[in-house]
Amino acid sequence: MSSIFGRLGYDFDSTKFGDSLVLPDKVKTYLNTAPVKLETWQINDIANGNIQLTDYYKNPVINITNTFIQ
Repeated sequence: MSSIFGRLGYDFDSTKFGDSLVLPDKVKTYLNTAPVKLETWQINDIANGNIQLTDYYKNPVINITNTFIQ
């Protein structure tokens, strides 16, 4: 099974994060017992690798925000 990063199409240099991508056992326990906040279709998309970026919310002010950052 591929990672969640691969399924979502993330492409970044993970070496900059060090060990922060590895979750501690307490966090894993919490995540395994916490209620799921995703809709069924979202879970299916992630599980099947059927990610269509156009199906998800896009930030309506991203262009303005990027202009301020530059």
